[in-house]
Amino acid sequence: MAEQGPIVFCTGGGCTAKLGAGVLSRILEKLPRGEKDPDLLVGYDSRDDAAVYRITEDIALVQTVDFFPPMVDDPYTFGQIAAANALSDVYAMGGEVKTALNLVCFPESMDLNVLGEILRGGAEKVAEAGGTLAGGHSIADTGVKYGLSVTGLVDPHRLTANDTGRPGDKLLLTKALGVGLICTANRVGEAAPEQMEAAVRSMTTLNKTAAEIARRYEVHAATDVTGFSFLGHLHEMMGEKLSCVIDAHAVPVLPGAWEAADACLYTAAGQRNRNHTGPFVRFEKVPFPMEEILFDRPAVCRGPAGCCCPGSRAAGGGSARKDRGHHWGKTDTGDYSNIRMREEQPMIKIDARGDACPLPVVKAKKAIAELHGPGEVEVLVDNEIAVQNLTKMAQQKGYLSSSEKLAEQEYRVRFTIRDTPAAETAVPGEEKQQAEAETCIPDARTDTVVVIASDKMGEGAEELGKTLLKAFVFSLTQQDKLPKTILFYNGGASLTCEGSPMLEDLKALEAEGVEILTCGTCLNYYGITEKLAVGGVTNMYVIAEKMLNAGNVVKP
Repeated sequence: MAEQGPIVFCTGGGCTAKLGAGVLSRILEKLPRGEKDPDLLVGYDSRDDAAVYRITEDIALVQTVDFFPPMVDDPYTFGQIAAANALSDVYAMGGEVKTALNLVCFPESMDLNVLGEILRGGAEKVAEAGGTLAGGHSIADTGVKYGLSVTGLVDPHRLTANDTGRPGDKLLLTKALGVGLICTANRVGEAAPEQMEAAVRSMTTLNKTAAEIARRYEVHAATDVTGFSFLGHLHEMMGEKLSCVIDAHAVPVLPGAWEAADACLYTAAGQRNRNHTGPFVRFEKVPFPMEEILFDRPAVCRGPAGCCCPGSRAAGGGSARKDRGHHWGKTDTGDYSNIRMREEQPMIKIDARGDACPLPVVKAKKAIAELHGPGEVEVLVDNEIAVQNLTKMAQQKGYLSSSEKLAEQEYRVRFTIRDTPAAETAVPGEEKQQAEAETCIPDARTDTVVVIASDKMGEGAEELGKTLLKAFVFSLTQQDKLPKTILFYNGGASLTCEGSPMLEDLKALEAEGVEILTCGTCLNYYGITEKLAVGGVTNMYVIAEKMLNAGNVVKP
């Protein structure tokens, strides 16, 4: 923030300012219910994140309100955090943000530039969410408080309440835990700058992308983790009809949170959460700092925290990798909302970059054997063939696995081991090497480069030429020896774009490790850059380099 000093009144804030779950429950129980409106799909009689009112069969309003005192010193950052927190309630219900109203409490004696920066931070987050800031309300007060009243829209058939999970659902967390502990440590000068920066990044990041990804899948339930802690909100999600088993080691934690908990820098609010939810939780050899993180009352939201998804869609699937969510547990049937925290399990990390097949598989299996039981193994590799080999091995052995592309020529494959069969370590010496090699997918690619400069093959009838080229590309998929690269330019550029008759064949080749590159100048010339559906964009320098360095160039 330019030309403005820090807020000096920040002694705590965010969701730590909320009433405790137990106190709030006793108050809400005494409120008159009135006649039930059938169009009020979610109201205050539930413990959900927002109210939902049906307008038509396909449209319902999502309404929420949230405000609190500052938990950081910078007014602009505080505005961003408070707005992101309020907006998150709409995302947790499966909705889209439409409008927002400012809610302001501000001392008349304080510099109005401070208020201007708070409102600027909030307005930018509303705009980022795709909503419209439509007004607001302010009052003079002894302390600063800021938030939003937010209205969104949701399809009633796609509504995600917080207590509608089903047995067998996988639970995902969209952000790491520990914000409250880090903010507390920061107030007493015990948090490193980079730790607070990471916490602020988490607090100011909208859940818009996570919500958009979630709409592509069958999500049964979702919630927003705020003042009642991770375990408190999870307890609500269980709805007194499910239980949940969580692997403590799989729960993502912000850097510095563990150290803060270990140094006893927790708050009374976190202890109230422990008192309220603790009777429903059973810990099994979980270190005390991790317990505190799980009961921590965060400064602001981190959710939508719990996304309950069918195991077939979530476990090790593409959705988890694309939304960078974290699998951390599984729901089951139970007499009450019991939560069991499992013992921390070891993690072994392997750097297999530069290793040729079958060495990545050999190293992975050796590490799994060293676990002597449940745990995780993480392998870094530098090519897609190695990813495929490791994934294939996981499928053969019945391990849970996921893969993620970290950068160009850098991939991470993670195995979750529930149990290690005794036979796993029973193959000695050269026989073991042979066993590993058998799991490898051979790299069938040659040093051949295929160049496609037109949407048809050969001269003569245009329709015949297009048919021949489609048949040629399909024939490539059936070869034992695949080309290393296929280059598309000029009239051939359209073949890698939406609507191409050979798109599926090209995707199949790419899945086998064939590099698919299309000239960017050509895509721009034909106005189809945004329609690219397979492979990457390249330039003429790279095209020339690929062709000159190829052992063989084929131009159909």
